[in-house]
Amino acid sequence: MEVMEKKRWAAGFMALILAFVTVVSVLIPGLTARAAGTTLIVHYGGRADNSYDGWNLWIWEEGREGLRVDFTDEDDFGKVAVYQTNRKPANIGFIVRLNEWEDKDIGEDRFVTMDGEIVEIWVTSGEAEFATEVPADAVPYDIAALEEARLNVYNEDGATKLNVHYYNFDQKYSADTVEAYAWAGSDVGGSYPLSETDDFGAFQDWTAAEGRRVDSRSAGDPGWKCGYRA
Repeated sequence: MEVMEKKRWAAGFMALILAFVTVVSVLIPGLTARAAGTTLIVHYGGRADNSYDGWNLWIWEEGREGLRVDFTDEDDFGKVAVYQTNRKPANIGFIVRLNEWEDKDIGEDRFVTMDGEIVEIWVTSGEAEFATEVPADAVPYDIAALEEARLNVYNEDGATKLNVHYYNFDQKYSADTVEAYAWAGSDVGGSYPLSETDDFGAFQDWTAAEGRRVDSRSAGDPGWKCGYRA
């Protein structure tokens, strides 16, 4: 009984600390975590001039403000951008634009139906319609390789590391029931599985590439959340 009370007190104390960090983290962008939600992968290609410098996406969820999402990878089709959210919107709107609204690929707003956890589309420059099935001259994006590379950052020299200890009153911890979602700044995020357990409870390690600041927030939207599934 005494051990349980100590852990309850410790859990409450950690909640107060995380609430304090939430205020600080507003001023310091960096590594945060949230419950897994939805991923949108956008391939953009077919430009007549074959020039993609400065082109990016303006993306928004229904009822929410938009934000810039850069193309961070490329394949045989063209450039690739990955947008991830802790929410599960029915639709996501997007505009392919040049820098800060110097030009747009087409004038109309376009919307993607988010009917799965991972939705992938192929956008051809100058065409209003976009493909939701893999075109004949394209391949799906290797999101698994991206996830593996992200997890391996923890082993790199100079990486910023955040170790998180998580306790729940059921005291049930396994890779199947405990996971978190994390990202650093504008980088693509992903799920972080349970690493191990200790005397406090579950233990997870999150990381950001060299030069990133670490930011953790209390449970909220957006913010720090360690997901627990019974």
